[in-house]
Amino acid sequence: MKIGQRLGRALERAGKSQREIADRAQMEEGTLSKIITGKTGSPFFGTVEKIVRAADLTWGELFDEPQMRLSETDARTSREFRDVLDRVIENDAKQKRISRGVASRAEARGFSVIRDAPSREYDEVEELAEEIPEEYQRVHANRVYRVLTDAMEILEGSLLYARATQNHEAADGATVICRLNEKLYLRRLDRRGGRTTLEAANPRYSAIRVDPKNDRFSLVAVVCTLDA
Repeated sequence: MKIGQRLGRALERAGKSQREIADRAQMEEGTLSKIITGKTGSPFFGTVEKIVRAADLTWGELFDEPQMRLSETDARTSREFRDVLDRVIENDAKQKRISRGVASRAEARGFSVIRDAPSREYDEVEELAEEIPEEYQRVHANRVYRVLTDAMEILEGSLLYARATQNHEAADGATVICRLNEKLYLRRLDRRGGRTTLEAANPRYSAIRVDPKNDRFSLVAVVCTLDA
C-alpha cells in the first residue's frame, strides 16, 4: 500500500477532513489531495511528517503496527544497541575520512579533488519523470530529482524540484544539481574568489574544487525552495 493510501485511510479512521489537516499542516488542500490519491507518487518525508503531526497520528498508526510498551530491561537494551550502532557509524565515518586522505593532500597542492580522489560509482541524484506540485510550478520548477546520498543532509529518497539553468552567477550560493566529469552532484555552488567550489552540508563529504583546465563541469539546475 502506498503512503498516500495509508494517509487517506488513517485520516478517515480519525474522522478528520482533508481541509482540516491541510490547514493544520499549512499546506494547500490540493497538494494534500494529490498525495492521498497517489498523483504525487513520492512525497517529501518532511511533508508526510507534517501531515502525520497535523492529524495527531503516530507512525505506528499510519503503518498499522501494533503498539507495544517496552519493559525497563528492553528499553535499556534498546539504548545499549543504539550506542553500539552510533559507534559503528562513527568508525565508518573515520574510515571514509582516511580513504579521502589522498584527495585532501591533492587539494592542498591545488589539484582538482575529483580527479585525485577515488572515483564515485554513483550519482548523488537521479532525474525522475514525476509530476511537479503546483506550489513548485509557481516558482518555475521544471525538473524532479531523487536524492541518492546524504551529502546535503537531505533524507535519501526525498524528491527535489529544480529549475533548469546554466546561469552560474545567479546560482552562486544556491543548492544546485551539476555535472562534474560525467557524474551528477547535489551541492552548494560557491564561486567566491573566482573559483568554483562544490560544498556539502554533511561534514563527511569534502568540498570539491573544480579545475577549469582539467575538469568537465556544467550547471544543470537550481533546487527550488518555497518561502516560509
